[in-house]
Formats: sequence, structure tokens, C-alpha cells
Amino acid sequence: MIYFQGMTKTELVKTIRDAIKNIDYEVEFENQLICDLIGQHHYYWSTQEIKPSKFKKSFMPKSYIFKGWTEKEGWKDVSWKKCIYKKDSNAILVEALRYASHPFLLEYRKNNPICEICKIAKSTEVDHVEPTFKEIAKSFLNALTDEQIEKIKSSFNFCKSEKFSFPDEFELSRSMKIIHETAVIKAVCKLCHLDSARVRKQKQKVK
Repeated sequence: MIYFQGMTKTELVKTIRDAIKNIDYEVEFENQLICDLIGQHHYYWSTQEIKPSKFKKSFMPKSYIFKGWTEKEGWKDVSWKKCIYKKDSNAILVEALRYASHPFLLEYRKNNPICEICKIAKSTEVDHVEPTFKEIAKSFLNALTDEQIEKIKSSFNFCKSEKFSFPDEFELSRSMKIIHETAVIKAVCKLCHLDSARVRKQKQKVK
């Protein structure tokens, strides 16, 4: 299926990779295809009608950090690949909910240093048993009005470096803490967390 400028997503990825693979780190370059792709399909810059005019790659082990430059913001990290394989439009809101939940989930894990499932390994994560975090996020967002969702999204500034959060009036950390007080969670190791997720997925398939 044609996605952008006469190319499928697979063709587009290959074209961009071929165009930038031999460009050295920190060397500034222009590319009209990437410029147009980001200008039309980036989840933030497209809504602000912002187009980066030049790009560069910065070193990162096994990969690179892609940066775009605009007159207004200067150099900012930006993913051309996420403009092709997009997340759900509410993904950034779910990420904010996760971020708001981190402090008390971290405290819970510290109070339960050993995995609550295998009873052997150190706990490194928190598993949302019932409801799952996906269900928590869905329920929370569904309770908001369209006007509230629009207000939250419009408050997000992609060009800021700090984590995105809801406007203060939504008291997000307090709301997520209250929700988690009635949720069933467990401090777990990585392996047990993966096993639990696999079991839940299999049960959903049976349903």
C-alpha cells in the first residue's frame, strides 16, 4: 500500500536508510524527503506546521540519535521512523500515566525487594495483575471528556526536554495513586513478569 510520495512504508524506510547510512556523525545535511515526511506525519511538528530544515546524526552505541533543526527551537531529537510506523494517537497520554505512577510503584518495589512470584530473584519491576495497566489507562482516559483530552494534548510541547505530564489541574499523580490503592500489583523479577504477561495473553486468546 502506498504510504508517502509513491512509496510503501518498506520502500520509504529503505530509501531513507540508504540516503543517510554513509553520512558521518555530527555532519549537517539536508534531505527534502525526510523534511516533508516529518512536516506531514510527525505527531507534534505536523500539528504546529513546523519543518526541520536540516539534520544530523549523533553517535549512540549500535545506532544513532537523529536530530532535526528548526529556526525556532534549534536542534531537537526527532524520529523519522516513528513518522512511518506511528503509535496510537493516545500513546503519549498513556506514557504520562506511567510516568505519574513511577514514584509509588518504585516505593512498592523497594518494600518488596524479592520477587513475589518465584520468591528467589530480586524484584526489578512491578506487574499489574488486576487490572492491567492497559486497562487502568483505558478506563482513566475514557472518563475524560473530548474537551479535556484536547486540552491535555494541546499542553504538550515536543520541544521541551522534560517528561510530558497532564496540566496541574488534573492532579495526575494523586489520581493514579488512588487508582493503584485498589489494584492488585506484585513486585517481580524480569522473567516472572514476562511469564505473567504471556499467561494473560493466552487467557485472552481463549476468551
